[in-house]
Amino acid sequence: FVNQIELKKYVNSVDISLKKKEKIILTDGNESKINISEYTSPLKMFEYMAAGIPVIASNFPLWEKILEENDAGLCVNPLDPKSIAEAIDYLLTNSEVAEKMGKNGQQAVSEKFNWSKEASKLLMVYSEIMS
Repeated sequence: FVNQIELKKYVNSVDISLKKKEKIILTDGNESKINISEYTSPLKMFEYMAAGIPVIASNFPLWEKILEENDAGLCVNPLDPKSIAEAIDYLLTNSEVAEKMGKNGQQAVSEKFNWSKEASKLLMVYSEIMS
């Protein structure tokens, strides 16, 4: 276990973050399985973005949309080691691009992907339900 203060030291020493998942499957224990990969919230990705670190993530539709719309990182096929390596190499050899993506990620979290923004969305939904 690492406390939040120590964790911040580690995160701030990182040049690139890699968020790799192949897919996330829910099962009821029987035959039925549901792939929820495209619906999962990438909390760790938002934490790295908030720290100003460019992200390399699996190309799930939601994650890809977040990173591309905010120019905060790159998405790759998580089953293709070559594309992962190329993305890492690209960001390491293009430090200005990586720095810009890091700043873009910080701005996106500050303006869009934070708890106060999400809370206001939830309150609107609850108000509509209660009306």
